Amino acid sequence: PFDQPYRGGFVGAEHRFVLENDAHRAMSQHRDIIGKTYREAFPDAAPTLLPILDRIYATGQPYVADRQLVRFAMRPGGTAEDFIFSISWYPLFGLNGEVEGIITATVNLTEQVRAETRLNDRDARYHSLFESIDEGFCIIEMLYDEGGKPVDYRFLETNKAFIENTGLVDAIGKRMRELAPLHEQHWFDTYGRVASTGEPIRFESEARSLGRWFDVYAFRVGNPALREVGILFKDVAQRKRAEAELRDSERRALDSAMAAQAERSRLHALLQAAPAGIVVTDAAGV
Repeated sequence: PFDQPYRGGFVGAEHRFVLENDAHRAMSQHRDIIGKTYREAFPDAAPTLLPILDRIYATGQPYVADRQLVRFAMRPGGTAEDFIFSISWYPLFGLNGEVEGIITATVNLTEQVRAETRLNDRDARYHSLFESIDEGFCIIEMLYDEGGKPVDYRFLETNKAFIENTGLVDAIGKRMRELAPLHEQHWFDTYGRVASTGEPIRFESEARSLGRWFDVYAFRVGNPALREVGILFKDVAQRKRAEAELRDSERRALDSAMAAQAERSRLHALLQAAPAGIVVTDAAGV
């Protein structure tokens, strides 16, 4: 009953209760309010709401508030707390055209607003983390041909590091084939498997069309029917180039060492085969 509309009514300038329904009684913790003025029934809420009731009587204009903050004790004698209500208060006119009463319809939105606040706080923390990491992150929607083969994907979300790690600008809402027509098929196949099986994967692979190497962690997001995949990745092309240069350097050093060893072997063979006696001494004659 606490999130259901309640209806009540007031008559006279003192705003005396004459009617309430079951939802109102449940919301007000079964207070005895019939015949009492609003100030008597809800003394701690009166400073906020009585001016509104007075204005309705004075102007004949209804009062509608999507979210009205009221601080009062829900239980009589309890601790005052902040509550949020959706309020629709309408004047009741007599035969002479003057306001004779007010009918109210109110919904307690407090728990809904608190849940929204918690959700917004979580979203804010998520987006703060989302934007602060130096790794690229995106959520994609997989696209398939008529035969069910993954052939493309559309970018739904990206973070700030996405551009730095991919070089792709204004990607949200666009397809990968639109941004990089020559992007290799194995990327679509891999992300398609993640979307269909739900099994995350970590791998490194080259994206030649982008001129980059990526260290990738991909995982399915949300409802499987949506075919959405989250991708956390980092461009490791510089590391790959450094590794390749190191391998080349090691290979050249090994080739040089083997060549030197071969030269020493040939020299040794020549010295042993020469018909003349040969010695080598240092400057001291040793």
